Amino acid sequence: MLFSVTGIASLLSPIHVPQDLIALSLPVYLVGVVMFYLITQDKRISRWEGMLFLLFYILFMAKIAGIA
Repeated sequence: MLFSVTGIASLLSPIHVPQDLIALSLPVYLVGVVMFYLITQDKRISRWEGMLFLLFYILFMAKIAGIA
């Protein structure tokens, strides 16, 4: 259902993806998914692993905001 909204919108008018999104966000999301997969192999996320994800998120948001 969620993908149909984007699909229908793209039929009405082309969707332009900014180059910044492709150059920064997609690799960050890919690294996050790989990290999550590797960390959750033992079915548990420890405190330091959670802090690592939080740091990763803060750095990403700082980069998006132009702070870092």
